[in-house]
Amino acid sequence: MTCDLISGALENQRLWRRLAESEAYTRAILEALPDSLLVISADGELEDMIISREEPNLWLAEELRHTSLREFLGPKLVPLMEDLMARVNAGETPAVQLFTIVRQGREIHYEVRATRYREDGFLGLVRDVTQRVEDEKALRSLALELSEVEETQRRELALLLHDGIGQDLSAVHYQIQACLQGEVPDRDRIAMMSSILQDAMRKTQDLTFDLSPPLLHELGLTAALQALARRVEREFGLVCAVTADGDDLPPGAERSVFLYRIARELVLNAVKHSGGDRIEIALGVDEDRVTLTVGDNGEGMETARIAAAGDGKAGGFGLFSIRQRLEPLGGVLNVESLGGAKVTVTLPRETAAEN
Repeated sequence: MTCDLISGALENQRLWRRLAESEAYTRAILEALPDSLLVISADGELEDMIISREEPNLWLAEELRHTSLREFLGPKLVPLMEDLMARVNAGETPAVQLFTIVRQGREIHYEVRATRYREDGFLGLVRDVTQRVEDEKALRSLALELSEVEETQRRELALLLHDGIGQDLSAVHYQIQACLQGEVPDRDRIAMMSSILQDAMRKTQDLTFDLSPPLLHELGLTAALQALARRVEREFGLVCAVTADGDDLPPGAERSVFLYRIARELVLNAVKHSGGDRIEIALGVDEDRVTLTVGDNGEGMETARIAAAGDGKAGGFGLFSIRQRLEPLGGVLNVESLGGAKVTVTLPRETAAEN
């Protein structure tokens, strides 16, 4: 009996030690997770909670401690919780549901991953996904605007082909028919056809330059920017100057094309909205970064428009879309509006050079 008692005591000691280690292990996992943990009873009441150290809204957790879960959620969200519990009871593990809580006029989004806990309760891992939801909304908005811009470009291309190049070629065709009907070629008609064909060739070259500038792929970004400046001067009568400091980027590099598209968009914005008569494009390349600046001597940008460029709600597609495209590449966009507007785009050198 004594031996059995001693053996049982030792076994109990080992079991308690294993239980303590398991509890410490579980606690360490929970503390390392970015999620808060809720223990919910079968009737939907909160039994226990462990708040993550990364929870950004601790005041909400305090509110939850002093009220029931159903009161905390409110009549609009309680049906979502009941549906979540029903899905777990039906065997869905884990069941995932997004809850949007409105406090102080602000939407806070939480993702809850629920699973069975005992026979009469549930475990819920709760994570704040507000930033993710806002980013997804911004991306959807950006995708919609990109689609609209693409459709606008298609319409402009179709109009150019139909009303520009198409009509020029039709005019040449009619003039050729008129010459064929006469016994002696009409020199004036031939001169007219030559002029029309030259105009059509220029339009074709401009269209090719817009779609994919050959100079960008053959000579590099600086040469493409200089060609863009010459075209702006020819078409709009503005002074457009280009300065380059440092080594040029490799011709045809993907980020060279990226920077050229940004420069073209900023230059056209300056042409349309600045009201000035001079545009300056500056390209700087050093060991660490590439800097592209487009400035004008016009009226400048309104403060509201500059601020809106950060959230895309009122700033239009231009600056907002450029900022969104730069961020994944580690780039930065800066806007100044003193004595005209100046937009500066900065990219890390290794990213821009496609190393």
